[in-house]
Amino acid sequence: MSSPEITPDSSLQTDLISIGVLTQAFGRDGAMKLRSSGDVAHLTSIKKVWCEALGWLTVRKTDIHNEVLLLKFADVVRREDTDHLRGLELFVPKSAVRLPKGSYFYHDLIGLPVVAPDGSSL
Repeated sequence: MSSPEITPDSSLQTDLISIGVLTQAFGRDGAMKLRSSGDVAHLTSIKKVWCEALGWLTVRKTDIHNEVLLLKFADVVRREDTDHLRGLELFVPKSAVRLPKGSYFYHDLIGLPVVAPDGSSL
């Protein structure tokens, strides 16, 4: 029997952005690697994530190892507890990610005009 699909309330759906997919366990204490398309340094202060099939998960600790974000969740304390998380996509409210000045989310750039240094449109 499959678990019911959990969806965030509608006010959050427009604010959630994908931060990546959990790929595998790391170490013995329940840490998971996150495959992300962006700079993971901006994600080290997140406290909660929306997991596509499980709902909200509390992040106990984050760390970066070889440019990969490692996440430890509150209820996951052993490597064996990570199997059901592998392959799941994680989301956070856009407001939870602090980008440095002059940095933008990829989806915020879609549809903007592209101009060459000489001023010509591309």
